[in-house]
Amino acid sequence: MGKKSKLKGAVGDVVVGRELPLDEQIKTSVQAKQKSNLRVKSRDIKRIKDEEYVNGKLSSKVLKQAKQQLLEEDDIEIKDNNKNTVPAPNFSKPQKQKLDSDGEDSNDDGSDYEYEENIVDIDQEEEEAMRKFYIPNDNEEKRTLYDIIMQKIEMNKESIQKEVRFQDFDDVTVKELDGKVIEMFTKVGEVMANYRSGKIPKAFKIIPSMVNWEQVLALTNPENWSDIAYLAATRLFTANLNDKMCQRYNYLILLPKLRESIMKEKKLNFHLYQALRKSVFKTAAFFKGIIIPLCESGTCSLREATIFGSILHKAHIPVMHASAAMLKIAEMNYSGANSYFIKTFIEKKITLPFRVIDGLVFHFLRMESDPRELPVLWHQSLLTFIKHYRTDISSEQREAIRNLIKVKSHPKITPEIRNLLTTAESRNTESEGNVPDYVYDESMEF
Repeated sequence: MGKKSKLKGAVGDVVVGRELPLDEQIKTSVQAKQKSNLRVKSRDIKRIKDEEYVNGKLSSKVLKQAKQQLLEEDDIEIKDNNKNTVPAPNFSKPQKQKLDSDGEDSNDDGSDYEYEENIVDIDQEEEEAMRKFYIPNDNEEKRTLYDIIMQKIEMNKESIQKEVRFQDFDDVTVKELDGKVIEMFTKVGEVMANYRSGKIPKAFKIIPSMVNWEQVLALTNPENWSDIAYLAATRLFTANLNDKMCQRYNYLILLPKLRESIMKEKKLNFHLYQALRKSVFKTAAFFKGIIIPLCESGTCSLREATIFGSILHKAHIPVMHASAAMLKIAEMNYSGANSYFIKTFIEKKITLPFRVIDGLVFHFLRMESDPRELPVLWHQSLLTFIKHYRTDISSEQREAIRNLIKVKSHPKITPEIRNLLTTAESRNTESEGNVPDYVYDESMEF
């Protein structure tokens, strides 16, 4: 008996007999797949290969053209930088940052405000000349916030349960604190001393909302905080305190730390410089708590003036605050740092009222009878003033400045000042029509 032959389909499938149901036949059968057309014409393959490679001559031309464009862009950038160059540290342009309610930035690396130590180049001879004009105040003792609070508590032991107001700090309030509160904020101070990154303690965040916030802040021992903690604290207090309270924070906490760091390290590190930058967001508190006290101390060095002044160079300062600050500095007893800050303000080319211009003129004329040799910085500030405001001074003031430069002269700077005064038109009328109303506002007074 012969072997039964198997039936196969067109694609080689074994055709099962009809004895199986249809669904079983479908499961066991192999479904045919459509064959893909794998044939590619040879001319298409050649075209694809030609597109992958560029001719050697063409590639060299492209590279040469790209290099030439980069050189042209560099030349344009160098020319633009030379036009905007000022005799001050070269800091990058700041970008405005928004502060949230906790004073913490969501996107703030601070790279635009960072400076390099080599940029702050200090002339030692000029530094020595400025030291001759220091005005040390030996009678005033250096006090911290803790010393002020404790001194007032000792003076008012009998009425400690009531709110006590002080004459030198009218809004400083002292209350009797519970032992647990003192213990908690003391531990918060230990955390701030070791703070490196992350969220600051929640107990620290509620300090700005407290009535006796200075007393509570003193419990955290600010002098022991880490540098990063100063940045976090400045963000918090700048965002949550009003101008008056923020001024006290800048004067009692931030300014002593910044000056101490400059004296030891000859510069500010990244975090402290960012803290200084954050303080500018409250402009009035920045001037009243940092710049004005720094000039009034009489011991501000050229290095300190350069670092603090770098913020003024790049930050946007309202005209009202800048005018008031210039007038206040011009009326102070002269020190070398005053000339640097005045020069920095003048270079911002602000439209000043006649009252401020007259104050600056008298500031320079006051040095005519000084027997000491003035530093080069004083002559530079006078030259900068004459360059920008020579048309805003009266004829009498112009003659007085001419007599001044005969007594106080510099071999290279004085001839340029004399030429500018000769070619300038004087202000012969005392018209105040172009002076804004805010010039006479009491809020501009320091």
